[in-house]
Amino acid sequence: MRHTIWTFSTLCITTLALGAAIQAPPELPEGSGKAILEASCVSCHGSDVIAKREGLQSESWMMIVEQMKQYGADITGDQFEVLVRYLADNFGEGRKILDTNCTTCHGLNEVKKFQGFYKRDDWKDVVTTMVKYGALVKEAQVPVLVDYLTRAYGPKN
Repeated sequence: MRHTIWTFSTLCITTLALGAAIQAPPELPEGSGKAILEASCVSCHGSDVIAKREGLQSESWMMIVEQMKQYGADITGDQFEVLVRYLADNFGEGRKILDTNCTTCHGLNEVKKFQGFYKRDDWKDVVTTMVKYGALVKEAQVPVLVDYLTRAYGPKN
């Protein structure tokens, strides 16, 4: 009896651990390149593969997209630039800084509530203030983060 309970308990704990380890693939952010990504990239591999490369700069995304085209991804000339910009904006270095240094204290909703209103100078003031409050954003990361916030959350012209 005791062995049966121990085995059942072990099985339950293992099942729970496996369930926690298996996560749903990350949801793709809205944007002009999302449809291209879903049609040309996610059809072969999941969004989790893309999210694992978070932090790459535009040049690296450009090389990856070019390589995927060589492997057979159906991406036209017009779609190429849109897709690279989407990947850099949503999975680039600025996004990684935001995810690792900003959302540790507050959620992304705190950023999103200023979407479309804050311009570059506003985002620079926010980042400078957050650094004074203790955000672990290095001096060299500040312009990268401000550029990202401006592109991703600033007013659309």
